[in-house]
Amino acid sequence: MVLKNVNGVQFAVIGNNTGGEISGVQAAGIYNISGEKIRGWQTAGIFNITDSDIQGGQIAGIFNLTEGNVSNFQGAGIFNLNYGNARWFQGAGVFNLNIGSFNGFQSAGIANLNIGDFYGFQGAGIANLNRGSFNGFQAAGIFSASHDTNGIQAGLVNISGNINGVQAGLVNIGNYVNGVQAGLLNISNDIHGLPIGLINISLHGLHDFSSWSDTEGITYFGFQLGTRYLYTLLYGGFPFNNGKDELAVGLGSGFHIPVYPFYFELDLSAKYISSTGSFISLISDTITPYDLPALLHPSARISAGFTIFKSISIFGGVLFDTKFSGTFINSGFFKGKPITTFYRSIPSDAPYPWQEFGDKLGIEIYAHWFLGLRI
Repeated sequence: MVLKNVNGVQFAVIGNNTGGEISGVQAAGIYNISGEKIRGWQTAGIFNITDSDIQGGQIAGIFNLTEGNVSNFQGAGIFNLNYGNARWFQGAGVFNLNIGSFNGFQSAGIANLNIGDFYGFQGAGIANLNRGSFNGFQAAGIFSASHDTNGIQAGLVNISGNINGVQAGLVNIGNYVNGVQAGLLNISNDIHGLPIGLINISLHGLHDFSSWSDTEGITYFGFQLGTRYLYTLLYGGFPFNNGKDELAVGLGSGFHIPVYPFYFELDLSAKYISSTGSFISLISDTITPYDLPALLHPSARISAGFTIFKSISIFGGVLFDTKFSGTFINSGFFKGKPITTFYRSIPSDAPYPWQEFGDKLGIEIYAHWFLGLRI
């Protein structure tokens, strides 16, 4: 063990153990151990251990362990462990663990874990975990989590406290969100921005049950789930007392504009109609992609509502349904005459089922008034 300071180059086939400061390069085939500050580089085939700060870089085949702060570069084949702050670049084949804050670029094959605040870019093959606030761009192959996020969080599953920026993934979970959540499922306490997803859930948003009937005797039951301004609509309906053994289910999205005690809504959905009258038969129907044009019907609602009590309101408006000419001729969902019909030519080489409509396709639009109750 060398007790005094080292200025220059220290080299060993097996290992170096120095109690003083190092200004220069410490290189060994297996390990380097330093008890004081390093101004320069440590490089070892297996590991580097430093009890103080490093201003320069560490490179090890297996791991680097530092009791103090690290500036500039740290790379290891397996992991890096820092008890102080780190900045600039840190890369490991498996994981990085920082007890302090990090400022710069951090990359790991499996996971990054930071106890302090983070500023910069963080990328991992599996997961990123930050107990402090994250400021920058966070990307992981599966999972990213931060106490708070200011910037971008991307992964299959993203979890954060308060968010100022963007969450993009399959599932996004945030507390108070100022910005964008984009994914299949977005969950928040409250969001001031834009949720883009099939299902958007907000504690301060919409989660209402409703029922409405139109002027053609069709009764619907639906559930709205979303934020203050955007929602997903799931509903089912059937002709009431008109002798038709039919059942419909629909899924769509819409806009909600609150002007308390009033509100205004516009939604678009796709409605599937079964002539079985049984829900079990409806979900067990064998449907091919070629059947969808005749079975899925675009639908739109324009409505206005009035809040009677805190959670009870009445609403009404106009409902627009569409179907192709020649289909569902005796259906209870398409009674009367369409308000308009659009015709489109069908090429002779069009695939099934388009050729079944002949050389011209008619798209019929039906309009009905409706009135409902929401709780």
